[in-house]
Amino acid sequence: MGMDPMQVIRDRAHARVGSVIRQKWQLDGLLGLGGTAAVFSATHRNGAVAAVKILRAELCGFPDVVQRFVREGYVANKIGHPSVVSVLDDDVTDEGAPFLVMELLHGESLERYTKGPALLLPMATSLRVVDSLLDVLVAAHQKGVLHRDIKPANLFLLRDGRVKVLDFGIARLAEGHDGAATQTGTTIGTPGYMPPEQARGRWSQVDARTDVWAAGATAYALLSGYRPRRAETAQEELLLAMTAPVPPIRTLLPQLDPGIAAVVDTAVAFEMDARFPSARAMQDALRAAMAALPANATSGPMAAAAAVDATIPTGPTGAGSRPSAGPSWGNDAVHAVRPPSTGSGVSQPPQSALTDVAQVVEQVERPRSRAPFAIAAVVLALGLVLGIVGFRQVRQRLSHPPSAAAPSPSSELAQPAASTVVPDPVPTPASTQALGASTASAPSASATVHADAPLSPSAARSAKPAIPKNPPHPSPSGSASDPFDRRF
Repeated sequence: MGMDPMQVIRDRAHARVGSVIRQKWQLDGLLGLGGTAAVFSATHRNGAVAAVKILRAELCGFPDVVQRFVREGYVANKIGHPSVVSVLDDDVTDEGAPFLVMELLHGESLERYTKGPALLLPMATSLRVVDSLLDVLVAAHQKGVLHRDIKPANLFLLRDGRVKVLDFGIARLAEGHDGAATQTGTTIGTPGYMPPEQARGRWSQVDARTDVWAAGATAYALLSGYRPRRAETAQEELLLAMTAPVPPIRTLLPQLDPGIAAVVDTAVAFEMDARFPSARAMQDALRAAMAALPANATSGPMAAAAAVDATIPTGPTGAGSRPSAGPSWGNDAVHAVRPPSTGSGVSQPPQSALTDVAQVVEQVERPRSRAPFAIAAVVLALGLVLGIVGFRQVRQRLSHPPSAAAPSPSSELAQPAASTVVPDPVPTPASTQALGASTASAPSASATVHADAPLSPSAARSAKPAIPKNPPHPSPSGSASDPFDRRF
């Protein structure tokens, strides 16, 4: 029996630890390994620390993969938002593998909070994360950049509470043709957080509302602990993305505030025209819904285990950045990249991990069995019925003479049970029109600077800002002119 291919890749990555690339970056440790790259903590010869992301050797022969990998830095830096991870340099190793030098982030990936209700962020934190994400998307869309792979694994929560958005490797610039990676019929992204138009490979239809859908799906996962679609395999999840609307979030979390639920449900609408027209519109609606929450509504996790353990139904449902009004994220010191690993079979670091943000397909966890809960519910219901019958028999005997015939158990059971518990119907999420009305009362924004009108769907498709040509393949830099000797 041959060795596991992933084990071979992992061993190769570990073998790099301790080596020096381009005579300047010593690789101190493996932070993560994903579908296309390995990420290492590294120290420059002048003492600076950063993260170095190296494309896997077996992928270096594919020009489109190399181009997508290298341009991640160009696209991310084009946005110029403090919540976008900074890519500091690109180069090639002595063996010819492209690598990126990125700021090293200290914190954790938010993917770990989407594995079930046992580990959830407080609702207030989840909503602030989504607000920060939308702030980045507003700025990106104003610059003509569509991310196309928004998901919890690409969100990094720093130790000081700030959020960083990772992986602009498959982002698309508004200038149109994107090479082979986005030809019609090609699917790129993560099925669990992919809207229908992207799952179908209809790239001409992709616009700002595609990222809005993914932001809504991310909010769905952070609030509930589960991704919006649950399937046995990534292929099944992709099929659901093409064909099935996401069920309303309150079918999973009936206790969720209706205003918050309406924002999430509108964002993940199956039809593009039913979604928010822009990231700013979604942000306005979210802030209005947050402002309307009771003071104690965001004090803890929103999902109870009994509420979210059921399999999510798949039936159809009804049809430029504004200054952040969210809480302060602390000081503005920028740490340097530690995204956590999403590659299967990769051991996680103890506290922080690094995600390979270019990973395309993830495996979907198997839904847990509900049999124990169903058995317990049946036993409880049976005990309740027997208790009611016994109580009524005693009452009848006390209130009638001994000669009166006692009712039989069968006649008692045949009567409608007044104490039968009927679950309350799940409230219908507020309509899109109601959201529009609430937007007017959104709290005013504070002092960050991203002015400009919201990006409408038509503007997202037609805007063609001046964008530099595709970055060239990185070429080895001579040590004598190494920009890091001056920059750090």
